[in-house]
Order: sequence, then structure tokens, then C-alpha cells
Amino acid sequence: MIEVIPSILARTTDELYEAIRKLEPHVSRVHIDIVDGQFAPNTTVTAYQELDQLDTQLKFDVHLMVNNPGAVLEHWYQVKQADRFFIHAEAPQDPLTALAQIRAPQRWAGLAANPGTNVPTIERFLPSTDIVLMMGVHPGFTGGHFLPATVEKVATLHARHPQLPIGVDGGMSPETAQQVIAAGATIIVSSTYIMQSPDIGEAVEKLKNS
Repeated sequence: MIEVIPSILARTTDELYEAIRKLEPHVSRVHIDIVDGQFAPNTTVTAYQELDQLDTQLKFDVHLMVNNPGAVLEHWYQVKQADRFFIHAEAPQDPLTALAQIRAPQRWAGLAANPGTNVPTIERFLPSTDIVLMMGVHPGFTGGHFLPATVEKVATLHARHPQLPIGVDGGMSPETAQQVIAAGATIIVSSTYIMQSPDIGEAVEKLKNS
């Protein structure tokens, strides 16, 4: 079964709330991008305080594009809807430390990998990982062009670890989603295609049916 998750990269609280309200009628989960301006060239709202106060039925993926995920994870655990966390293999803080910190009953530990990171580089982290997120674009901004090499990386990871859930984040459209799903991905994370669609529900269904 293919899971389609809209992603939100918000620089202000108003942007964050507006996107969530826009998505609530159509999905049960959203992917919150958090960027610290150091790991990637952008800065977003910290979000954990804002979301802790928000009344919503949505579940949250939290994608920490930050240098030190351990410094913010404890804050996020107060957000009851946040149950899947992604930290980057390339973060200066040892990913194994953060992955161990995340793993708990009702929480999934996710590992994200940038376009320049190959499969062998991340394999030592996989025993501590519940789900892998391959970046189809360079992180930090929405609207990037899909990098075709992502398809081969998904296929390689799936061949080596067929039971491991694999997601792809960035550059997702029905055409590119079809490619990565054929390679073994089961989770599609999309911002621009969904959020800029005149019909969000239809856009989500088109990705699911890829």
C-alpha cells in the first residue's frame, strides 16, 4: 500500500497553521520540515510549541534538517501527534545516538539521506532505523527538480533490505512517484505538487495511484 504524505516547510506560525488547515480534510498525516539554517540553507519555524497548542487529528512526521537533532527531540516528544521522526545521516551529531533517543513505544526512528549519500554509507545505521527517507532533491527548500539518481538508490536499498520501509521526499509528481514506487518505495512525501494543486484531494489520489 502506498502512503502519500504532504510536507510543510513553514517560516512562520501563520504559514504552518494555514497549511495544516488546508490539508486536514484530505489526509491523516503530514510531514513537518524543520530547518535550522546550518544543516541546510533555510530557516523554518521551530514548530514544536506551535503544534503542541494546536487542536488537530493529524499525525506528524517530523523531519529534522538540523545539525544537532538531540537538542530538539525532547521538546518534540511533548507533541502527542508526533510519532515518526527523521534525522539525517549527514548531521554532525552521531545519527546512532539520535536514533536510539527516538526509538520508543509508539515512536518510529527514521533516517534521511541526502542526494550525495550512497546506500553503503547508511547501512551501519539501519539496525537502529525503522524507516529510510531518500531525498529526491537537495534539502532546505520546496520546489526542487527531482534527481533521477534517486531511483537507482531506492532500488539498491530495496534489493539489499526488502523488508525496510522506504520513502522518497522531494520532486514528487505522478511521473516521478511511479518511478520510485517501481524501484521499491512505499512512502511518497510531496510538497509542491500537492500544495499548489487546485484540488488537494485529487492530487493526493493521483500520487497514490502512481
